[in-house]
Order: sequence, then structure tokens, then C-alpha cells
Amino acid sequence: ETAHQLRWHFIGSTVNNGIETIASGPGPEFGYEYEANETYYHSYCLTKDSKYRFQLKNSAGGGLGSGKYSLSYGAVTIFDSDSSEDFEDVKNHRFQVLASG
Repeated sequence: ETAHQLRWHFIGSTVNNGIETIASGPGPEFGYEYEANETYYHSYCLTKDSKYRFQLKNSAGGGLGSGKYSLSYGAVTIFDSDSSEDFEDVKNHRFQVLASG
């Protein structure tokens, strides 16, 4: 299978209702592609009572093909994609951290 040209952004809300990018995953503009049939993990510390957005982009369009991804906080799964889920080039997930973890 071919690699997907994915890039992700983890975005947090600031005190003044602005946004800031907390982390970004490498993308094709850096010569990096996520390989098919591989598992990747990224971990970040989050602040209690804060709002976040996870954004996944495929610069080539066509979503993930048969791929899937999940987003969790501690033992809580925030989102677990279905491999049949279709999105063209951008998928956003918004959530709020209510407890320390």
C-alpha cells in the first residue's frame, strides 16, 4: 500500500479565547510520510479545564483509505475512528480536559 500524506495539529485554546498550536506531526513538506500498516504514538501533557482540538489533514485528499486512528487522554478514549469513515482532506475533533491525568 502507498503511504498517506498525513499531517496533524494539536491546538489549544488560550486564556483570551485565541488558539495556539501545541504540537504538529511531520508532513510531506518535510519529506516525511506515515507508512501504511504501521502504528505511531505521540504523547503530550494537557492542562486541566482546557479546551483542545485535534486536526488531521491528508494533503493528497481521500482521507485515510483503510487506515484508522484514535485519540485518548489517560484511560479515556476521546475518539476512535472507523476504518470505513471517509473524509476528504481535513478532520477535526474538539474536546475538553476536565480532570488531571
